[in-house]
Amino acid sequence: MACKIFVNKEENTMLTALFDYIDNSNPGTRKVDKVIDILKENGVVRSMQGRSGIYATEEDMMQLRYIDDPSLLPGLLTSTLVTTIKDPATNQDTNVYEIDVNSLTLNFANAVKDRNADITYSNQYELDKN
Repeated sequence: MACKIFVNKEENTMLTALFDYIDNSNPGTRKVDKVIDILKENGVVRSMQGRSGIYATEEDMMQLRYIDDPSLLPGLLTSTLVTTIKDPATNQDTNVYEIDVNSLTLNFANAVKDRNADITYSNQYELDKN
């Protein structure tokens, strides 16, 4: 791997895998499907029965927001609120968002190894406001 990305002093495997792919592929050759596979493998997006596309819950969005950090790749993902469901794990209502990967942002991104990729937030509010 080219680099490890840490969030609050712990390696974030989703970010590390995503930016390893970006660092080790040439601009113009990167595939949206590969990004989706990485996000699925790390459990932050999933398919929804009876719908095309990929989706994330409110909890997943907390992880996905790291990608939008100005030191990483703002604009790679967009989210659209589609529904609210009961989370089977918590029995609480949660928003569900459809996630889209911007192929232009993906293909024109610089390698993260060329930037400072250590992200530190002192609290959830700092993450949410980014």
